[in-house]
Amino acid sequence: MSSKMITKILKALANEKRIKILKLLLFGAEMDVTEISEELKMPFRTVSRHLEKLRSADLVEFRSQGLRNYYSVSAPDQIITKDLLKFIQKYYKD
Repeated sequence: MSSKMITKILKALANEKRIKILKLLLFGAEMDVTEISEELKMPFRTVSRHLEKLRSADLVEFRSQGLRNYYSVSAPDQIITKDLLKFIQKYYKD
């Protein structure tokens, strides 16, 4: 993994709202932006913007169905990503 990609991942995780979104997706099935927004009580546009940051760091992926995009945690193929996701899942408390 390149140092640029590691930096991108760490920057994506350097925001509490993005960590909350990631944790929600780690414990649930795929969700659309509206569901995430309602669950975390965040504005739709805020959630959408943060999901884009997570997606650009390959931490989440999406699939389109009609007018909706459904997001889920990407299958981590790098050890650093797997370890970071495990850390968030185990230690991050709201």
